[in-house]
Amino acid sequence: MNNTGLDNITTIILTKNEEKNIAWVVDELEKIGLNKILVADAGSKDGTIELLKDKDINFFVQKEKGYGAAILEAVNKVDTEYLTIIDADGSYNSKDIPLMYNNLINKNLDLILGSRYKDGNKSDDDTFIRLIGNKFFTKLCCILFNLEITDCLFHFPVCKTETYRNLNLKFKDFSICFEMPAKAKFYNFSFEEYLSLERPRMHGESKVNAFTDGLKIFFRIIKLFIELSLLNKKT
Repeated sequence: MNNTGLDNITTIILTKNEEKNIAWVVDELEKIGLNKILVADAGSKDGTIELLKDKDINFFVQKEKGYGAAILEAVNKVDTEYLTIIDADGSYNSKDIPLMYNNLINKNLDLILGSRYKDGNKSDDDTFIRLIGNKFFTKLCCILFNLEITDCLFHFPVCKTETYRNLNLKFKDFSICFEMPAKAKFYNFSFEEYLSLERPRMHGESKVNAFTDGLKIFFRIIKLFIELSLLNKKT
C-alpha cells in the first residue's frame, strides 16, 4: 500500500464531551501517519478541550449548532488538498483512510464514501431501531436520487477538499449525511463506496436520537428531492 500523500490529508474530527475517547482516536491517526488533524468541538463541558490543548491539536469551537454545521465550518478551514471526516467516539476505523485514499487516486474518482453495510455487512454500533432506520432511509434515497449505495447515513468520505466544497452542502444537522451522495450524483461526481466496518463506540452514548433525528431526516430527504427536481427542470 502506498501511503504517499497522507501528509496532505486533513482529518476532521467532530467532538462533544469526548474526553474519554479523543486521545485514543488522535493517537490512532498519528500512528497511521495522519498527522494533520482539525477538531470541530460542539462546546464540550468536560475535559475534551484541555486534552486537545495538551496534545497540541488544532481545534475550534463551532459557531452554529448541529452536526452538519460543524462539518461545513471545518471544511472551510482546511488547507490541505484532501480531507476526511470522522467522529471522536472510536467507532470509525481510521486504518481504512489510507486504503480509501489509494482507491480515490488509483481509480481517479471524485469521492470515496465509507459504508458500514457494503457486501451485506453490519455495524457493531447499531441498535435494532437504528439498523432498520438506516436501511429504510438508504432505500428511500436510492429510489428518489437514483443512487446505488448501501449506506446513506455514514458520513465518512475521503476526497479532495475542493470536491467537498463544490458539493454545495447546506444541511446543518445529520441530514448532511444523505445530502452528500445525493448531490454527488446530481452534480455527476464519480464516486464509489468502500467497506469500513463500524466499531462499537468506546465510551459514552450516541448523540443521535432515533425518533426525532429520524423524522428530521425523512422530511429533509423529501425537501432535497423537491429542490433537486426543480433545479433539474431549470437546466
